Amino acid sequence: GVVLRRWATANLTVNYCHINVDAIVRALPLYNVSVDELLSDVSPEYPKPAQSDTLYWTTLLSEAADKLDSLYYGLRTSIANRLSDLFLNQALLYRYNVAWETTGASISRTLRQLHAVQALGYRTWVLYPIASVRTAQQRAVTRFARTRAGTNIARIMNVTGAAQRNIGRLWGTGLVDNLVLVDNTGNDTGLAVVAHLRGAAIAAGLPRSRTTAEGPAQCSCEALHRVTATLKVDGDGERQEDLLNFMAQACPRCGGS
Repeated sequence: GVVLRRWATANLTVNYCHINVDAIVRALPLYNVSVDELLSDVSPEYPKPAQSDTLYWTTLLSEAADKLDSLYYGLRTSIANRLSDLFLNQALLYRYNVAWETTGASISRTLRQLHAVQALGYRTWVLYPIASVRTAQQRAVTRFARTRAGTNIARIMNVTGAAQRNIGRLWGTGLVDNLVLVDNTGNDTGLAVVAHLRGAAIAAGLPRSRTTAEGPAQCSCEALHRVTATLKVDGDGERQEDLLNFMAQACPRCGGS
């Protein structure tokens, strides 16, 4: 969310709408009351004031994972997704620039939205923050301690792994005009752009055509090398193989290595 918000603020300064379904869930009074009640039943120490006590929060999340999942995704499916679609439709009606957030765990809904906005004449951008599964899990615990955003550590592993596989599939559909890979590994690089890929028609300055051919990439080869090295040593193994292969193909000059 932070990555998308920073990029959108810098690039979508006029008539800009940011739609984050996770933030919608967290804004529901029912969610916040239910989380407090649920965690109080699980741990007599809750709420523990020390947000930095990672062991406490990790243990609490592990013990309450199934119940938190049921609460979070129940409200997301029944309320938040519908509100997200309503906000998106209103934004498109008034021709706003839209930053629409998704986990990337599944691209079916994303493809429907891409088809819809392209039919309205929108140019499509995908901003993909690169981070390892281990890093995503650690950040999830920290975020939960601060915001109570529902988190299942095991689910984070599955969602991040699915997103790493899906980024190449999404680019291959030809529905993405611009794809920006951003370093979000925690290297203190200020969310540096690793590579910017353009669809062939966009790169040539032509009207959009539905093609999977790629135009020339703008690559920060040093950043791409650094991110690749970080992922390789972060212990995620085969789960990130698809992402590493996609990154290796992102730049025809350096090959990501």
